[in-house]
Amino acid sequence: LLVFGLMFWKPTVHPRYVLMVTPAIFLATGGALAGLSSLTGWMRWVGAGLGLALGLAVAMTSVHGLRIVYTDSNYFRADARGTARYLSEVATQSDAVVIDSPDFTIEQYYTGAAPLRGVKMLAREADGLAELQTLTAGKQHVFLIRWDLSRTDDRRFIPFLLEHAGRLLEQRLFHGYGVWRYELEQPVHMPPLQPAQVNFSNQLLLHGVFGDPEAHAGEGVTVALSWQVLRPTQHAYKVAVALTDEQGRVVSNRDILLMDERHRYTFRWEAGLRTTTYHVVPVPLGTPPGQYRLAIQLYEEDEETGQIVQHLDVLDVAGNPAGQTHEIGTVHVRLPRRLADPYETLRGIPSDEARPLGDGLLLRSALLPVTQIAPGERLPVVLLLSAEREALADEPIAVEVARNDRVLGAVVSHAGNGRFPTSAWRAGFPVLERRFVLIPPETSPGSAVVQVRWGGRAALTIGEVAISGRARRFDPPEFAERVGTRYPEVAELVGATIVQPYDPASQTMVVSLVWQALNPRPIEQEYVASVQVLDAAGRLIGQSDHPPAHLPTTSWVNGEFIEDQHQVTFREPPGNGGQLIVVLYDMHSLQRLKTSDGRDAVTLPLQVR
Repeated sequence: LLVFGLMFWKPTVHPRYVLMVTPAIFLATGGALAGLSSLTGWMRWVGAGLGLALGLAVAMTSVHGLRIVYTDSNYFRADARGTARYLSEVATQSDAVVIDSPDFTIEQYYTGAAPLRGVKMLAREADGLAELQTLTAGKQHVFLIRWDLSRTDDRRFIPFLLEHAGRLLEQRLFHGYGVWRYELEQPVHMPPLQPAQVNFSNQLLLHGVFGDPEAHAGEGVTVALSWQVLRPTQHAYKVAVALTDEQGRVVSNRDILLMDERHRYTFRWEAGLRTTTYHVVPVPLGTPPGQYRLAIQLYEEDEETGQIVQHLDVLDVAGNPAGQTHEIGTVHVRLPRRLADPYETLRGIPSDEARPLGDGLLLRSALLPVTQIAPGERLPVVLLLSAEREALADEPIAVEVARNDRVLGAVVSHAGNGRFPTSAWRAGFPVLERRFVLIPPETSPGSAVVQVRWGGRAALTIGEVAISGRARRFDPPEFAERVGTRYPEVAELVGATIVQPYDPASQTMVVSLVWQALNPRPIEQEYVASVQVLDAAGRLIGQSDHPPAHLPTTSWVNGEFIEDQHQVTFREPPGNGGQLIVVLYDMHSLQRLKTSDGRDAVTLPLQVR
């Protein structure tokens, strides 16, 4: 009964795990049944009932075990035979087959011409690299077998090396195995890292960086990051490596838990340890060509909810926080070399029936990630387009939000932020276009349609969005101290109040700001308000950054008041006091906005105690 319950509760408890005790189980069961059957009198009926229950328990467990072994995929063994059969048919003498662990099962079934070898990277990456170089020397293609239960290359060093030496062509999935086929363009090697000095919260130092300077759409960008532990931590940190456009918006990213060569997470790293991590960031098929950026962030994630608990700050030379994102390089993305998507970068885009936008231009799919939005926010729209022939008319593509034939907001440009006109598109190749349409702040609540048009042609409706309203305040709220500093054409910082003084227990204080929008025209930039505390030496010891009242500044209406509360977190106690300042900066460029008298920071008439 215990085994029966375990198999229902946790499918990984396989019936074969009790195979060694089945002789004892059946002998005991037989003995029990024999003893029960020998009872007399009224005990005979009790024995019959107990015997029936025991027999049913054994029968139900056996039937359930047979059923799941033959019908439940949770218990299926990895398909080593099918994987080996496929490799035996397609791999040639000019290829190599690599297993990411010393798994001898596939070797028993493999009969192909290409050499096959398991390469273990766990705690032996230098030796593993040498073995991989020997095996792949002079080879045209490499088949990498990824066993689902393998833990010998959790850092994904082999995929990094193979992608850097060539490109991934395709993936084939078998039960329990994945086969990745790479085409080599150069010998497998570890690229040299460039020196760096990036301090993350005095805990980790990024002291070496490599990133591919160019890549093709539909392929991967390889990145290597070398770390040194400045101070041990109790947290398991993840690193996010992102490919972003010139506006700072993420095109593609990969997040992974940091681990050293022995596959230990950061909470087991000792001071002074040095290690390198390896990353492959896919470039989505259809990404417009041009210059993109590589940026990284370090953060801790809640294991149960998956929510970010904290980011590590990038510290400047003075030890002050300078943001949470560090740009490590640029990548020039080129047109795809083949019509394939081995990293499945377009998987989340629905496969709609293609519709013509005009002569020769097709809208293959459209996606609205959100269907409800507030005035002043930007509506994300994802388009998948393609040309049916070469040399199309050189006209821009418009994404519009309209109501009653009146356009509320629109983005009109060529693909790739204007640098990839339709006249340069290749026939049959997809173009992935992301647009962010600003909903004007004065827009009234109600529904609106989202439509796409090419040049002056008729528009195609791709969906509907609900525009909500938000409360606005035009009478001044109360505040403790007047500030009266203006940011021309944007706002005035009217006043400030310390709502909660510094609390030594939580190392926080709460400051409330009052802004008044002074924008005769809608604000196009999204600004962040930063409340900072400086000590007597001018060092930053406390900070809180977020858009005012957590609302985009693009939603402000001229004359309205915004109450903006900040919980300032301190890195160290303020001691004999501190100076409170406010900075307003662009969310994407991080450029500070200047006041009317040319300052880039406003000193508040408040005391930190």
